[in-house]
Amino acid sequence: MYSFALKTGHYIIILLVFFTIISILYSAFLKHFFAVKRVKRSLQKHNKDFIFYKANKTIDCDFILKIYDKTYYVKVLDVPHNCELQINNIDAFYYYSNFNKAAKINPIANMSKFMKSKMENKIIILSFKAKAIKMYINECEMIKVNEKTNVYNVHILNYNEYNELAKKSS
Repeated sequence: MYSFALKTGHYIIILLVFFTIISILYSAFLKHFFAVKRVKRSLQKHNKDFIFYKANKTIDCDFILKIYDKTYYVKVLDVPHNCELQINNIDAFYYYSNFNKAAKINPIANMSKFMKSKMENKIIILSFKAKAIKMYINECEMIKVNEKTNVYNVHILNYNEYNELAKKSS
């Protein structure tokens, strides 16, 4: 009877290690993958004329979006629902939510390379709808960012708010 309890304990430890590894993999890799998939689905619902292309490894974006005759390079920023996005400078993106006061954007979604790239028509789409998007324009002054605001030659779109994108292309 004692040996059965020992075997059961081993199975429990193995299961705990397995679920820990799965949760680490999900938070590190799959979470962003599902965020990109979610944004693509939402874009397709919004307009059937949107055409998606897979970005090659040399371009730092999640996918390429073609609307009529215009091409956009899209990066999906995975943020929690109903957070506030704050852009301090070209390298520093932060979000504020109810749970944590200041959480830096996940290092997997490093925005620096995308923001500094020479590509035209760059767009960042948030994976969930943000309460507010704000940007510092100098040391003590902030502005509210909307889809028309040019943020270091990039336009930031809130989740499910693609009307301006369709207008720009037509």
